[in-house]
Amino acid sequence: MRFKNWKLRYKILVPVLLTVFVLLAANSLVVSRQVYNQSVADAKQLADQIAVGYGKEVKNMIEEAAASSATLSNMVSKAADYTQPVEREFIVQYLHSILESNSRLSGAWVIIYPNQYDGKEAEYMDQYNGIFRVWVYRDAQGQIKENYARNQDGLDADWFQVPFTQSKPYIAKPYPWKVGNEEKWLLSTATSTKKNGKSIGVCGVDFFLTDLQSQIKKVSLFETGYAFLVFNDGTVVAHQNDQFMAKNLYDYVPEDVKTKVKTAVTEGRTVDYYNHSAATDEELYYHLVPFDAAEQNKPWSFGVTVPTQKISAHAKSMAWSIVTYGFITLVVLFLVILWLTRTIVLPVNRAVAFVQQVALGDYSQRIFLEQKDEIGQLTNEMNKMGESLQAKAELAEKIANGDLTASIEQLSDKDMLAKSLNKMTQSLASIIHDVNTATQQIDSGSNQVSDASQNLSQGATEQAAALEEITSSMGQIGNQTDRNAESANDANSIATSVRTEAAAGASQMQDMIDAMAKIDESSQAISKIIKVIDEIAFQTNLLALNAAVEAARAGQHGKGFAVVAEEVRNLASRSSKAAQETNSLITGSVERVNKGSEIAEMTAKTLAEIVGGVEKVADLIGNIAGSSSEQANNISQINGSLTQIERVTQANTASAEETAAAAEELSAQSQELASRLEYFTLPQGSSGVAQPQATRSNVISYNQNWGA
Repeated sequence: MRFKNWKLRYKILVPVLLTVFVLLAANSLVVSRQVYNQSVADAKQLADQIAVGYGKEVKNMIEEAAASSATLSNMVSKAADYTQPVEREFIVQYLHSILESNSRLSGAWVIIYPNQYDGKEAEYMDQYNGIFRVWVYRDAQGQIKENYARNQDGLDADWFQVPFTQSKPYIAKPYPWKVGNEEKWLLSTATSTKKNGKSIGVCGVDFFLTDLQSQIKKVSLFETGYAFLVFNDGTVVAHQNDQFMAKNLYDYVPEDVKTKVKTAVTEGRTVDYYNHSAATDEELYYHLVPFDAAEQNKPWSFGVTVPTQKISAHAKSMAWSIVTYGFITLVVLFLVILWLTRTIVLPVNRAVAFVQQVALGDYSQRIFLEQKDEIGQLTNEMNKMGESLQAKAELAEKIANGDLTASIEQLSDKDMLAKSLNKMTQSLASIIHDVNTATQQIDSGSNQVSDASQNLSQGATEQAAALEEITSSMGQIGNQTDRNAESANDANSIATSVRTEAAAGASQMQDMIDAMAKIDESSQAISKIIKVIDEIAFQTNLLALNAAVEAARAGQHGKGFAVVAEEVRNLASRSSKAAQETNSLITGSVERVNKGSEIAEMTAKTLAEIVGGVEKVADLIGNIAGSSSEQANNISQINGSLTQIERVTQANTASAEETAAAAEELSAQSQELASRLEYFTLPQGSSGVAQPQATRSNVISYNQNWGA
């Protein structure tokens, strides 16, 4: 079901409750998340504070042990630097005093290479084989005992070699040690002992981790959280659960964070992660804080765990409190809204019932409600609306009964129904009056239409006869036009042929001009050849003259050569003369050829003009032919139109006869209409006869308004 079809009560109740529910739910989620995040942040901060605090304590304890070993080493070094070193017994007593003054120490020891301290190895041979290697320790009952080693076994290990070669204390990795039947964890620190600045041995103390383990076991965060201590290589050296002692932390770290945790522990960085604890069988938050004791560059890590379930317990409790508060708020709001909707919906339902009755046409219904608010004002106005509608319905009933004298009071300028009803009454009265007058005019006009129809019928008959004569004349004109079109087409064909032949003549004349030009070119070439021959004759004449001169010089011997030279000279003269004559003939021919070329060009131009004229004549004849064809088609169309006019004229004749009959029928119907209009009662002053033109204008105006 769509929202717009809901009842008013549900439209108010459901959206408000849903909105409040969504807001409360969103607020609960946001607050719960904030509380949870704050709880997690507080738990992490607490874990970090505890880890940092205990880390400092462990660091102080380790550095205290390192300081004890350094003090012991300094004392032995000073004792060795004397010209007569301090007796070994005094150093042993000093070891006793160190253990007596510090109950957390499990042992103190001195190891010096042979012949490096006092050179009395032979004197102490019976007591401890001459080697200065003594260990003072606590036994299972807490008694301080002495142990003298008679060999140098183990001196190649890191716990001896590293401090022996370095000037700072060395802290060994914690290790378990049997004290009686009990296994305890020890932390050993060692410092090199020197004589005259040269290392001669190592002094150290052993530190019980029992107190440290006891303190770590007392650490508890949120009931099940615990603390632990990890060496630089990941070995657990203190834990709430003894079964994890000496275990490697990395064996219990998830694979996805193992590398991160291992790198952080090794490099001395803070790291945290989540994991399921094997010790408490629950999800824990792990937080490891590094610390570096005695500048060993092998940082330790103090770890603290926090149970995630305990962290979220407070947040869950707060969330349930918020949900409970929201539910109570929702219930109270539901009851308040339900009461409010009831006070609104009941009057609205009565108003709906009233409107439904009005919609069914019952305007007698009224709403009785003793309220002065907006709903009370609404019902009062609805009652007034019912009274107004009832009065308007009564007016409509009078109009339906033919009484056009009644009217109704208009309540305001916006009371369009009352205004329209009054206007409708006035318009109907005017219309009835106008229709009555128009009926009389229709009766008179129908008689006139009948007479005019008779005259129209007679005129149409005469028009039809005239159209027959026009059609016949147009047929003759059409035949003549067709013959003109055929003649024009024939003339167009002849003109086209003449144009083609003229174009061919012009082309041949152009060929002749080209030939004359070639003849002119050949004449020019021959003239050049004749000129060459003339020059050869001139040169020959000169040679002959030179030969005659040479023959005269030769005298009697040159007579024969002179005769030949004379003949050559004569021949050259005749050749020159012939060349000149030929040149004259060629020149004349060239002039005549040029003149012929000019005449040919003029003839070609004349032929071109003739071709142009022929083309124009052909185009004109073509246009005449096209116009004649178009004229013939137009005359054919005119004949068709005349035929259609003849048919229309005949139809008009028939229509005129039908119009006359319809006019008679209209006269009869106008008389029937006048009898029916007597049903209406018109106001006084509305029975006069109006002018015909004004009456028709009123009727048209009314029809336009009614149609609008």
